[in-house]
Amino acid sequence: MIFGRLSPVLGALIGILAIAAVVALLIAGPSIGLQPAGTFFGLPIISLSNADLKTERFTEPLGPAASAQITLDLGSAPASINSLSDSTNLMDATLTHYGEIDFRARGEQRKTIYLGSKGAVQFGMNPAHWELVRWDIGLSPKIPLGLSIDGGSGRADIDLAGLQLSQLTIDGASGQLKLRLAAGKYLSL
Repeated sequence: MIFGRLSPVLGALIGILAIAAVVALLIAGPSIGLQPAGTFFGLPIISLSNADLKTERFTEPLGPAASAQITLDLGSAPASINSLSDSTNLMDATLTHYGEIDFRARGEQRKTIYLGSKGAVQFGMNPAHWELVRWDIGLSPKIPLGLSIDGGSGRADIDLAGLQLSQLTIDGASGQLKLRLAAGKYLSL
């Protein structure tokens, strides 16, 4: 209404964009976990339902690997990363999440692993359900790891003190990041 009085063309454009956004949200809503929660004056109220909340486990065996390059794209889920104890896995991750996960592992002697969200849209989440979302990731201390962590808006507790790190890259975002490394000297580039 404010822009409509100043410029009718701008007001009409904002109105059309708002309607297009609502229609797109209604069409794409079910695929990103948005479900009708009731109505308000005959209009649907949309919320993220618990029904689309998934808990999945992603593992990659250590096998004959002598080293590994691991990329973790944490997104907005709260996450913890630490070293595995008494495990034959290179990585063992339990993720409670909405949407789809992109997990790729390849190689034998030198393994490459990627773990992240696949096209996840995380707006409009019901705060009551947010406490259920969590990523717990364990990594093997048995071989040297090149580790790249792309932090998001979620809290990340990262304990790398027990790992053999050959390289560490952290790209933090707005989320709180708590990092623990083994005592020693580190080179920053």
